[in-house]
Amino acid sequence: MPLDFVDVDETVWLFAPPSRRVAPDGPGSEAWARHRALQVWAGLPSGPAEWDRTRRLLRNVATRDYPPERTGWALKYVHLPEPDGLPVPAMVSFLPPEGPRETTLRTLVRDGDPTGVGPPTLEEIPTPAGPALRGLSHQRAQDPDGRTGLYTTLAYAWRTRDPQQDDHVLDVLLWASYTPERIITMAEDLDALARSLTWVAGH
Repeated sequence: MPLDFVDVDETVWLFAPPSRRVAPDGPGSEAWARHRALQVWAGLPSGPAEWDRTRRLLRNVATRDYPPERTGWALKYVHLPEPDGLPVPAMVSFLPPEGPRETTLRTLVRDGDPTGVGPPTLEEIPTPAGPALRGLSHQRAQDPDGRTGLYTTLAYAWRTRDPQQDDHVLDVLLWASYTPERIITMAEDLDALARSLTWVAGH
């Protein structure tokens, strides 16, 4: 059975390429950003400057180079509840299970991260795919201009087993990192996204 996020609230989340939700021959980041910017401003008062700002911001987060490939992400959802807001990506990784469940999930949500500012706040939450470990953590990191600042990461990690195939087990990580203020504003929506992860029968 495939594992997927279902009934995603498309008023706050956009599916960004590259993603299995965008066909391989579908739009690249520039075409996607242009199309989505037109969609989110449709029927709302805006001028060329507002539309172009949204297009540029969406293009920047939709590129295949963001975040770096080494982070292992496979899917990307972009949080944009307001057309003039700041789009922030949430990434998803599907990983082969390694090591004890608790140790692995704690590592995935950045418990023990050397860049961390204090230990993360950890909580286990129920989801259709099984319990997920949620971690809220803070890091000191450099932005692309070399300035050091405080960033916040909200992450969810699962070890989940296909109910129809006992040997099909995955570790899954969903996470978003940005400024503390922006992560706080999207926390409820990210939590709802996490709680929608399920094994989908009949696909």
